[in-house]
Amino acid sequence: MTGNYGAIAEGFFESHGWLTSLGKAGVNENRELKDDACRTLTSAKIRALRSVANKLRYGRHNGQWIEFRSLNYETQKALLKEVNNSVSWETFGDISYAKNVSYSDFNNAFSRFKSMGEA
Repeated sequence: MTGNYGAIAEGFFESHGWLTSLGKAGVNENRELKDDACRTLTSAKIRALRSVANKLRYGRHNGQWIEFRSLNYETQKALLKEVNNSVSWETFGDISYAKNVSYSDFNNAFSRFKSMGEA
């Protein structure tokens, strides 16, 4: 993962509070681009979404961990869509601010994760 892109997804989730992807997706805890940042903005945003989604589902399951890839496809997609619709973005690279992941980028990236066995 050596590139020039990073993303931070942050949002408030009822009964879970403020969740952030800070420290993941090519950005360090100081909101700076990591040396080993993501190769594309889309991959950075998908990694940020998964980071927040993991924190959200961990909280919802009282701290019991379930591997993301062990969830069924529809559960994964619903969770990522929920997070995507609830977060604000800070991105690093060619684009400095974006509202959320575009629907086509989301579906394309999610399809790639699924085909690689990640989803």
